[in-house]
Amino acid sequence: MSTPPPRTAPPIEQWVPLFQQEGDFAAAIKEGEVRRVPEPGDLQSGEHAIRCQRCQNVLVLEPCRHCGGTRYTLRRTAYDQVALYCKTCTRVYDRTACSCGTIVPLGQKVLLKKVLVQPVPARTILRWTAIAVACIIVLILVLNAW
Repeated sequence: MSTPPPRTAPPIEQWVPLFQQEGDFAAAIKEGEVRRVPEPGDLQSGEHAIRCQRCQNVLVLEPCRHCGGTRYTLRRTAYDQVALYCKTCTRVYDRTACSCGTIVPLGQKVLLKKVLVQPVPARTILRWTAIAVACIIVLILVLNAW
């Protein structure tokens, strides 16, 4: 009879900043026309998000409202603003509205990516008891040796 494998908790989704430094953000903004083929650095709906600066709400990127495309690229607009361009229809999205009423412009501090974090297993009462007993034994040995 084999023992069942230990059960692990499913990974937890966390949203972390897409760009840690200003130089990374500037380097990610592509120049020229929007290419319709997937490129490194593309943003994917469901995998990337925008954080509201007012209420900290996470707004997950959704498929393009115009064509349903799911990939975006960062570009500068004619007005020198950063915008998401749909890779399918090249529609421009330079801001989004949050449920709190704030209009959130795109920028380094608001773009997020999803990461999956494996949770640390919770210690059981048996494990805590074993740790406590071991500490008591070490303490007794130290006090007896002194």
